[in-house]
Amino acid sequence: MEEYKYKNFYISGGGLPDWPKSTNWRPFGRVFKIGPGGRTIVIQRVQNEQMFSEREDAEAHALKLAKEWVNWAEEARAWLRISIECFGESGLH
Repeated sequence: MEEYKYKNFYISGGGLPDWPKSTNWRPFGRVFKIGPGGRTIVIQRVQNEQMFSEREDAEAHALKLAKEWVNWAEEARAWLRISIECFGESGLH
């Protein structure tokens, strides 16, 4: 899975084989940040049960899901005007 910078996070997307049931692929992505010492901190894993016949299509869909989660999280954070610990801050603004 390749990693991409998206807003204040990194995202990645891949395809999980549905073996032995079929030769299809399920999307699997993650949203993460890089912590002290280069340690990867996974904030959210995203996946669904939609199937794709090509791994590349599953990867593209997983990246779309990860971007949607980041957008939702940032909108919720702005609307609530709070910082969530996983975003690197805590407390009210």
